[in-house]
Amino acid sequence: MVFFKHRFYLKFRYIISFFLISLFLVSTPVNAIDRDLRFFRYAENSYYNLVKSPQKRKYRVNWIKVIKRYKKVSDLFPQSKKADLSLYRVGELYRRVYNLFKKSSDLENAIIAYQRLISQYPLSPYFDEALYSLGEIFYEQRDITRSKRYFEEVINNSNKRDIVKKAEIFLKKIDRRDSYTKLSKKAVIKKVNYWSNREYTRIVVEIGKRVSYSTHLLKEDRLNNKPPRLYFDFSNTFLPKDFTKEITIRDRLIKRIRIAQNRPETVRMVIDLKSIKNYRVFSFESPFRLIIDLFGKEKENLIGKEEELKKAIIINKDRASGRRKIKVPGLARVVIDPGHGGKDPGAIGPTGLKEKDVVLKIAKRLKRILKSNIQCEVILTREDDRYLSLHERTAMANILKADLFISIHANASRKRRTSGIETYFLSPTSDKMALRVAARENHTSIKQLNELDIILADLKINSKITESWKLAEVIHNNICLNMRRKYWGIKDLGVKRAPFYVLLGADMPAVLLEVSFISNPLEEKRLRSNRYLDEKIKKQ
Repeated sequence: MVFFKHRFYLKFRYIISFFLISLFLVSTPVNAIDRDLRFFRYAENSYYNLVKSPQKRKYRVNWIKVIKRYKKVSDLFPQSKKADLSLYRVGELYRRVYNLFKKSSDLENAIIAYQRLISQYPLSPYFDEALYSLGEIFYEQRDITRSKRYFEEVINNSNKRDIVKKAEIFLKKIDRRDSYTKLSKKAVIKKVNYWSNREYTRIVVEIGKRVSYSTHLLKEDRLNNKPPRLYFDFSNTFLPKDFTKEITIRDRLIKRIRIAQNRPETVRMVIDLKSIKNYRVFSFESPFRLIIDLFGKEKENLIGKEEELKKAIIINKDRASGRRKIKVPGLARVVIDPGHGGKDPGAIGPTGLKEKDVVLKIAKRLKRILKSNIQCEVILTREDDRYLSLHERTAMANILKADLFISIHANASRKRRTSGIETYFLSPTSDKMALRVAARENHTSIKQLNELDIILADLKINSKITESWKLAEVIHNNICLNMRRKYWGIKDLGVKRAPFYVLLGADMPAVLLEVSFISNPLEEKRLRSNRYLDEKIKKQ
């Protein structure tokens, strides 16, 4: 992605200006160190004076003043030795203010401060404390999955025995807090959801803990008046007494789902079928969920239409020319997926820009551009700030019978200088960097991603890899080519393979775009600009 809005053929004055600006940014005035220390001491003194005064502590405005003074240190002097401590102070104070005045934005600001510290200062002595604090916050907010993730990261990576012990204690609390754990040491069937249309059904079984299971497909038994059935046996699993034992599904593929405690150690789920052509089964981690996709007739294949796709991607530059909308054979509906949302902010930039907000803006702009230039329907998985699970997004694309699925994200790295555009399609990979990106977006570990290799061997999934690869290349190459014509400094990180959960199970060509590194201060600044987003999206 780009940072500086310059044409390739720069005039001499622009070169001089750029050189002077760069020199200014890189050079540090002799008295800068004194200034950052003065700012920090001023913030510290303000904090101690506030703590000593019971009267001042009663008013939120006094706390916010102190927070802003600490924040100035990290904002104005990011290279200061006190920048990481100042960010940590900001997080701690916002948490304290939230406990005093119960304003939700204060807790959100605390999370932003801790996440900024983690992303910007990975070598900071306060890094582990920030991870631990995030674990505490999400535990208090009953976001157990994220809480466990932060505590586990402390345990696995920290060298501080005291904070590791505290994290271990919290993990034990989390286990005790789970009401199902109190009932049984076995895994528990928590919920069964489904999404369906006339030719596709997705069933999601939420268990929360990895279990072994077996799958069996039984043919129709006309003598005993039994329909064809697909059933699953979950080992060492418990079914709560109040659980709904039967779910009726009104579509062309399935009659109903029946669930029962088949044996003391086994839960059996039976799917009574009407007519299916194919099915596949795979699982998600953190928490453990079994995904069952059932299919009717096959969709039209888009392979061989690369030229039409290229024409569709290269958007008309001159809208006043009266150029008619492009019609691409086999392309009637596109589903665009703005990543994250709701309780999941995604990556957070150095000054607090959230991935969930910027990708929603980009998705809405892309929808508008596509609708005005291509003869197709464009649908967003979310139009506002709401949370959607990864399997729900793919199910939505399948139910809507999308011809293309595009998931939009912003990347992040501990190295603040890392930047660029990269595009992914679903496939096994040994690329460590690609696996890290996938693990972050999947909310899981790299180790768990390796288990997807077996899933990706499935013939139904592999049939879309070639199409998705070609789609990724068309989109990526056109973005980079057109952006380079107008902007200087584009970094093309290429088209890559990775096991993204949000692409898993898509019954159409599907890609994931990492439009920039929100962790890079310059890219984050550009992503805040509506004008910049408009210029960028025109090239997609």
